[in-house]
Amino acid sequence: MYKSNIYPIALIQFINYFINGALTIIISLYMLEQKISLESIGLVFALLPFVFLFFRMGFAAIGDEIGTAKIFELNGLFNFLSALSYSLALSPVGFAIGKLSQGLSSSTFWAVARTDVAKMQNNVTNNIGVLLYGLRSIAHFSGCIIIGFTLYYLGFQNSLFGLALISLIIIIAANFIKNDYDSFYKTRKITKKTFEKIFERKSPEFWKIGMIIILFSFCVDFVYYFILLIYARSILEFSYMEIGTLLAIFSLFEGTTAYIVGRLNFHKNILFFLTFSFMVLPLLLLGFVSSSLFWIIVMFGAIGSGFIGAIFETLIYRTVAKSKNISIDIGVLHIPIRISEIILFAISGFIISMFGYQILFISGAVSAVLFIFLVSKAEVTNKRIFN
Repeated sequence: MYKSNIYPIALIQFINYFINGALTIIISLYMLEQKISLESIGLVFALLPFVFLFFRMGFAAIGDEIGTAKIFELNGLFNFLSALSYSLALSPVGFAIGKLSQGLSSSTFWAVARTDVAKMQNNVTNNIGVLLYGLRSIAHFSGCIIIGFTLYYLGFQNSLFGLALISLIIIIAANFIKNDYDSFYKTRKITKKTFEKIFERKSPEFWKIGMIIILFSFCVDFVYYFILLIYARSILEFSYMEIGTLLAIFSLFEGTTAYIVGRLNFHKNILFFLTFSFMVLPLLLLGFVSSSLFWIIVMFGAIGSGFIGAIFETLIYRTVAKSKNISIDIGVLHIPIRISEIILFAISGFIISMFGYQILFISGAVSAVLFIFLVSKAEVTNKRIFN
């Protein structure tokens, strides 16, 4: 891969996660503002992994044939349509249309987001993927902190329209990506065989990793980036700016931690111990502390999320290191995560209504413990996890 590609790819990843950070806050709060029930919010959010499950693989297969640049251009377009749809939403149906567009933007992004990076890493001989994980967290921080202020001064609709305009940067950046084998891509055609690669047999170890990373998705993506926000607004009655600041600082701590982990290259036992200490204990305490202590506990959890995120990224790159169809195999590896997310988001509102938030926080702690244990036993884990 051309080394110069790292700059447009880094910019595309930054803009995607800037928008993602903003939408993480704005959509759930906007729906609460419009008095939409928790059950409906959960069902709307379940649409994203549903779309992701069915479309990411197709975009990944096409990306392996025609190159990643064209897929990133579509990613910019769908980001634009997503933010624009949300800005016009007035009911659960309107938000569902926005979530479908967001699902397509996520599908196109993650279909090829790691492809060029995996090639650049030359079978994962360095930590570019982990460093980009840190960059995405910093971008998420920026989106969260800025959207908190824009919501206060501009309101929901104007903030979303601004995100739509920012997404156009992705289309511009995609035109600066030079794919390996450009002449090779020009001769390729999308045929039936393009999509048959999706269904090629995978090893038991491959599917084992696919099941393990469900646990990561539950404790980080579901608990911290979804349940936590609703809890802060509904139970602790945080303002929009407080929630934006909370999640922004969380992303900053998370990204900085992941970056440091990638640079220092911890021994796996030390990394697992730090992950347990900073990830599990905060999750056990979250539902039982006052609003003042809540901030401190969440910051400790952010550090733990950085540790566990670094492990997660390494697992992904190691599992597909020898793949001939990197985009497809990364997508297939995530199929178990998407299925679990569809179920979790769909039932989350009902669980909260019946049992409260604490059971979800405690379940997140249990999933983190299981993730650490199972990763320690996985074949792809070495003494120094990033070597």
